[in-house]
Amino acid sequence: MPKKGEVLNNAPSPAITERKRMEETLQESEEWYRDLLENANDLIQSVVPDGHFHYVNKTWRKVLGYSEEEVANLTLWDIIHPDSIPHCREFFQKVISGETVNDIEAVFVAKDGRLVTVEGSANCRFKGGEPLATRGIFRDITERKQTEEALRKSEEKYRVLLTNLPQKIFHKDRDSIYVACNDNYARDLKINADEIIGKKDYDFFPKELAEKYRADDRRIVESGRTEEIEERYVQNGQEQIVHTVKTPIKDENGNVIGILGIFSDITERKQAQEALRKAEEDWRNSFNSLEDVMIIIDKDYNIENINDCGLALLEKSREEVIGRKCYQVIDDRDSPPEECPCKLALKTKQVESVDLYEERFGKYFSIKSSPIFDEKGEIVKFVDLRRDITERKRVERELQEKNEQLDAQNEELQSQSEELMSQQQELMEKTREVEKANRLKSDFLANMSHELRTPLNVIIGFSELMTDEVPGKINKEQRQCLSDVLNSSKHLLNLINDVLDLSKIESGKVELKLENVTLTEIIESVTRTMVPILRLRKQSLDIEIEERFPLVYADEGKLGQVLLNLVDNATKFTPDGGKLKIEAARDGDWCQVSVIDNGTGIKKEDQERIFEPFTQIDVLPGENREGTGLGLALTKQLVEMCGGKIWVESEYEKGSRFIFTVPLATNGQPNPEEGNK
Repeated sequence: MPKKGEVLNNAPSPAITERKRMEETLQESEEWYRDLLENANDLIQSVVPDGHFHYVNKTWRKVLGYSEEEVANLTLWDIIHPDSIPHCREFFQKVISGETVNDIEAVFVAKDGRLVTVEGSANCRFKGGEPLATRGIFRDITERKQTEEALRKSEEKYRVLLTNLPQKIFHKDRDSIYVACNDNYARDLKINADEIIGKKDYDFFPKELAEKYRADDRRIVESGRTEEIEERYVQNGQEQIVHTVKTPIKDENGNVIGILGIFSDITERKQAQEALRKAEEDWRNSFNSLEDVMIIIDKDYNIENINDCGLALLEKSREEVIGRKCYQVIDDRDSPPEECPCKLALKTKQVESVDLYEERFGKYFSIKSSPIFDEKGEIVKFVDLRRDITERKRVERELQEKNEQLDAQNEELQSQSEELMSQQQELMEKTREVEKANRLKSDFLANMSHELRTPLNVIIGFSELMTDEVPGKINKEQRQCLSDVLNSSKHLLNLINDVLDLSKIESGKVELKLENVTLTEIIESVTRTMVPILRLRKQSLDIEIEERFPLVYADEGKLGQVLLNLVDNATKFTPDGGKLKIEAARDGDWCQVSVIDNGTGIKKEDQERIFEPFTQIDVLPGENREGTGLGLALTKQLVEMCGGKIWVESEYEKGSRFIFTVPLATNGQPNPEEGNK
């Protein structure tokens, strides 16, 4: 007979076999978790307190170009750019002190010298109260930063060009409100460029003139075509004439969204043209008083008469000129040249004009030959007018050069505008890609959470069996270890359940059953659920809601989950013996529910981020931080799905009030954007 407890044939006992199986299951779970980290798309690293790397994943090594052997000899400070080291050291000290630091941005230096800009978060794992290793998850945002920098430079280049152009330039929206202008334009209005933004022409010009400008703008917006407009107005007692080019600015769909205006003061040019016109009129009345050369020539090219200006130009007397061929006297030729306007007019029987540079005089002349007909319609003579246009040619050349410069600048401005629109389109495409990636992430988390819960339930189940000593007796140390495994597994299961719920919402897999429900019944149900916890913590919960409170329009289950999450959260951050309260009141077409406590409260700088996933705020000294950091994020998503909003009002160390709204039951449901403050 074998003795009590003796194993025959050296076969392992059932307890040992079960433990081996548990160890293998746990090892498989750890290997799966490590494989998940190794193949993640983010850069994941673990750093011990002295700065040496404890672990980096494959993406980290691929992006920065280091092998596992090389990483073993590196410290965190070897791969951080010198400019990023000061604030990274500050983050590192916060992390090893127990803080979770989010929104970290730094520049890593790859093995080949490339600069890699990353953003992410980090926290620290402790053992026995001492920091064991920091854990950081980062995303490579180098390309995004380069795109932002290129956009900034393009906008700066546009701004510099606009400021330094010699023309007067303004930009209005489609309602004729000024969006921008350069200094030259603002200088004419005797104000600074930034003072014109947001104003209209009525603020700077007489009403009649401003109304004309407004009508011009409206016409361009409606037609979508560029117009050139000449305007006259009196400023400082003097008439000014301006030439304005107004071009519609269109969006990517061809809709007019504004007007770009470029105008120049052409007062001097117009005055010159007016003087020229007047001179021609005076010529008809006074032949010899003209300062231009005027010659009367018969049909055989003989000079019949010439004015004093012509004689002065030729440096001859009238007797030396009259009766001679004009081409002999003026051009020193034996026959009229092909470009002779008299010769052309003789063929066409109409006025002919040419601009010629005559080397003999070293000047440009505008020559006009006007035929004079007899009663039979035959040409009998010509009136040949020669005007010195050397200066005008110079001005025209200058104007042409300036116009060419303006055209080139306009083309460059248009090119830059198109480039900016292209960059904006690229940015929109990248934003859509990020949104798609976020949806894929939510789908991935939702699917993976299902897969993670199965091994966790196995771990929890077998841990409870072993704690209850179903397989056999265990000692005190084994019970403590199993208790730690059980508690950690339950915490991880709660985290996975929250992740699963949040991921379902983000991926659009949660369907609401919106109906008219009784709020008082939901509050009573939540109160009954929380009674055991409230009694354990010796906390009170008061309810304040008016009698016959109207129905609300919401998903009954989701509304109950929201209220339960807020009350449970309030108990966690309220000391034993504390007071809790639920208030419900009407606000127009909305029901406003408040969950109030006199607990630890929330710092002002933490109140904006507590609704973000995985966010846990600092608690009072001596208090334990509880939860997964997903409860409020999940609560916010559920409230918004029901059409409401949620916010917090809190004073640190004095308590908090979490407030959310849901619509009251009406025939036409309210718009969440109206009255929902």
